Parts: sequence; C-alpha cells; structure tokens
Amino acid sequence: MVCPGNHDIFYDLAAYRRTFLMPVESNDDNYYAFDYNGIHFISFSTELFIPFSPQHLWLESHYEICFEEYHFFYLNNL
Repeated sequence: MVCPGNHDIFYDLAAYRRTFLMPVESNDDNYYAFDYNGIHFISFSTELFIPFSPQHLWLESHYEICFEEYHFFYLNNL
C-alpha cells in the first residue's frame, strides 16, 4: 500500500493513480483506510492536509468511528 507524495500531487497524479490501485472511496481521493489483522491502517497525503479540507474531515471522522485497538498512520512528505 502506498500514499502519494509531493511529486505525485504537483506533477502527475494521473500516473500515480494508473500505477497504484488503492482502496479509495472516490477516484478524486488521495487517502484511504483498511483493516488487517486487528490493525486499522490510515493513509493520507500531507501535501493536501489543509484544515477543514475533505481529507481533513474524512480523517477526523474516520478516526472517531474506528473500533480497532491499534492504529497505524502512514503518510508522505511531512
């Protein structure tokens, strides 16, 4: 599983989407989550992390409804 970085976001996100098929809710999303073996994995892009953006609101609400004991966040370009 991967998450987009600054070169993907600013130069050619279409190439990223053609190369990596991630479990996003919409083709316009650059963030997703999944559960595996009791761990909740959350992937998002710091390049688009703007307060009250769709990604920010998704992350906030997603974290609140998650019932897994462990959370693993992964992201690119802090």
